[in-house]
Amino acid sequence: MQDRTDPADAAGLPSPGPAIGLDLGGTKLAAGLVHHGQVQRRLEVPTPGGLEALLERVDAMVNELQGGTTLPVGLGVPGPVVHGETTFFSNLQGLNDSKVEQVIARRLGRPVAFENDANLAALAEARYGSAKGSRHSVYLTWSTGIGCGLILNGRIFTGRTGMAGEVGHTRIGFFGTMDGSGTLGTLEAYASGASLARDASFVYGRPTGVPDLFVRQQSGDPQAAGLLRNAAAHLGLFLHNLQLLLDPDVVVLGGGLMAQAETLLPLIEHERRNTGALHDFTPLRLATLGQDAGIVGAAELALGTG
Repeated sequence: MQDRTDPADAAGLPSPGPAIGLDLGGTKLAAGLVHHGQVQRRLEVPTPGGLEALLERVDAMVNELQGGTTLPVGLGVPGPVVHGETTFFSNLQGLNDSKVEQVIARRLGRPVAFENDANLAALAEARYGSAKGSRHSVYLTWSTGIGCGLILNGRIFTGRTGMAGEVGHTRIGFFGTMDGSGTLGTLEAYASGASLARDASFVYGRPTGVPDLFVRQQSGDPQAAGLLRNAAAHLGLFLHNLQLLLDPDVVVLGGGLMAQAETLLPLIEHERRNTGALHDFTPLRLATLGQDAGIVGAAELALGTG
């Protein structure tokens, strides 16, 4: 079992000193100077295309944030960290043949702590956000895809290879369409933002995004309401199974779709609570750290290895 994590447990004392957190995403690269969980300064640029452009931008951002000092650096990456190395990034063009964490460390001239971005968001929410004070928490991000970070006994849990938390690829049915990995019946195939847009486009006969789907639902469109209800029900089914498997103290929900929590949470809860096996349900809370979660989590990780 791999156990890559923060210096103190999720309910422990504030971390020492400042650090720099980097959050590498498909559309943006964000960096922040973080002290005791507070982002004191934040920089953000579109994700550079190609490795050399990325290295130049990271180097410049880190130097700007740290001034004349040398601070610990942590990095969040948008894909699994398997056996201690980054793997395929489906949404980062031109970087899939590169061990990004290794070349960034060489460029900066220091070790760089790195982890999957959902795991770092889970760590940040456990230390400073909606799961603060808990020992066992789950962070679930519901957006274009579906990701998850696990905090067990106050530590990031990644499993034997590092694939723990890749819940979008869990199979919850035998049929249906394929997800992006080519697997039938996965949570992402039924419930992700990408699958919602795909199904809506089929129903309406033209490209239809998720925001338009909510507009239609709020205007009383029964087809839009049915699509959203179906996706939320599958997520609720997954959360029901998750509680029976892990029984965490709290589940934190984040990601772009949770901007519509007022619409979606009742639909999720209806399916999650449709059981006779559970009577004490894990609380669901909305994420509170927003776009800073990955930066804060990366900085926390850096302080544990620097």
